[in-house]
Amino acid sequence: MTPRRSWRCLWLLLTLAYFCVVSPAMAVTTWVEETAQMRQADPAIIPTITGAPGTDLFGPHADATRAIALRVGSAPQDHVIAAGEQDWFKLSTADGTGYIRVGSAGDVRLSLVQPDGQLGELGELFGTSEGTDLSEVRILPDIASAADQGLDGVYFVVETTSTEAVVYRISYVNQLPDDLLGGDTPREATEQYLRGLLGGDLVAVHVDSAVACTADQAAAARQRAFGRREPVTGEITLHESPGHSANAEFDAPQQHVIVSHMDRPDDIWSWAFVVTCCQRDGWWVVTDVRRDPDLTNQEVAQVVRFDYDTMGVTTEETQRAGGSVPWAALVVGGLVAALVAVGVLVARRLVAARRSGSAEAARLVAVFGGTTEWAGKAIFFDGVRFVLEGHGVIAAADVMRYDGQGLLEWPNEGMRAWVGAKAASAPKTAAT
Repeated sequence: MTPRRSWRCLWLLLTLAYFCVVSPAMAVTTWVEETAQMRQADPAIIPTITGAPGTDLFGPHADATRAIALRVGSAPQDHVIAAGEQDWFKLSTADGTGYIRVGSAGDVRLSLVQPDGQLGELGELFGTSEGTDLSEVRILPDIASAADQGLDGVYFVVETTSTEAVVYRISYVNQLPDDLLGGDTPREATEQYLRGLLGGDLVAVHVDSAVACTADQAAAARQRAFGRREPVTGEITLHESPGHSANAEFDAPQQHVIVSHMDRPDDIWSWAFVVTCCQRDGWWVVTDVRRDPDLTNQEVAQVVRFDYDTMGVTTEETQRAGGSVPWAALVVGGLVAALVAVGVLVARRLVAARRSGSAEAARLVAVFGGTTEWAGKAIFFDGVRFVLEGHGVIAAADVMRYDGQGLLEWPNEGMRAWVGAKAASAPKTAAT
């Protein structure tokens, strides 16, 4: 054995001896709360202090003014806490996204501090399970929302219900161990991966695909999937794909997902994907993303518009769906289509307003479903009459007759009940 190898062996033996003798919380295995999975513990979650008075080197940090800065990639911190106490931490938005990891042998609860000062639960540890020395939890805080609001950081609080002192170790990392990569379910991995890729979150891309990539590699993957290299800012919405129930396929290895992003009411992007996942180390990771061949761009746009209307989000009638056409053509075509559609919509609503003698904007009533000849056409109420897009005035009874045939999709049940009441109280006319 060479002298160098001898020194390496001695160093390893001394390290093992230190953890076995000096560290009171030496862990062989740990219990991951999200999936009730046992795994080998690593130094990021193994506390090395005893919990005796004075062992918490950070001192009191019981409110926002004394919150401890927790920076991505900084050394793990060991803390001691008991019932009735709060430990406050602050994450900097300048650091970008990372994962909070907490390991503890006692009960610990983590909460996000809301804008109104209330605490919103993020995660919770319940001591240890049989055969383990620690329990652990990992949390991906929503740094992007704080950055969009112009905040310089996010606060969160650690508490416990234990009357005895609880020791815990907290770290903020931008990369997880291999056996913690992935989501609890295929659906979770799919949603987090698509959001992360479109929004430029390299941590989420790595965790949910087990593929670590640079910003340039992520931009190339974004170009292939979404037709754009630059990440989007703002809200990214996921929708249920027609013919595929999210609940029914929640655990299926193949997921059908529609993704949308709205910069402005007249600037909406939408895509439909078939995502393949596989299980690794007890977690689900994304292995393939491709466009859904069974949905046209128009069908995808219709789903997105209907969902936005149901949620009460104001949109224009045109939406741009990602396709296989060149980027430049997509931009030009989208702009032309948006201008034409907005012009038609404005003209239609001006005519309706003039006819009704009211300045009240037309209100969406219902949309024809995707199985009819009139798929995507909307019915509006201009303050006086019901108007079928592309046709003209119809009666409330006609609207309910279409509904009785299962042809309409409603923004909410309240609208359906209101139209039914008007149909019952008005003279009936011949069906159009």
